[in-house]
Amino acid sequence: MFLSLPEPTHITPLIKDCLHGDAKAQFALYEQYHKAMYNVAWRIVKEAHEAEDVMQEAFISAFKKLDQFSGQVTFGAWLKKIVINKAIVAFRKQKKQDTISLEEEIYSIPASGRCYKPKRQRKKSRIGPRDYRQFKRKLPHFTDLTPYRGFDP
Repeated sequence: MFLSLPEPTHITPLIKDCLHGDAKAQFALYEQYHKAMYNVAWRIVKEAHEAEDVMQEAFISAFKKLDQFSGQVTFGAWLKKIVINKAIVAFRKQKKQDTISLEEEIYSIPASGRCYKPKRQRKKSRIGPRDYRQFKRKLPHFTDLTPYRGFDP
């Protein structure tokens, strides 16, 4: 007793043409749905290039399995479900690749057996004493109200 929404009249002939292998009909369906499907994929994978790949794979899969489309739901909803499933698989692959192995761990054990943590690098200031002096020579009228930290002019 579920009511299905009627498919827009211009989609049904496109789907029938796609079933017969018409490339122009496939492109028309792609043009109609690709932006929405990209947005769905991007919300899951959070990377533009990965969302594009997911969307392309979903369209390929949808066109291959178009004969399984029953029409009980709209074509957009059917395609969206394929995109979501493909995006979840891609997201899980991303997550696996983002894990760090024990060999790549920040803390390492040297031959001596003692653990040590690598030293942090200090942030370099944008202007050093030598740069400050050169700048001051080029602009003699320059007066600095806040001199470089640790530098006495």
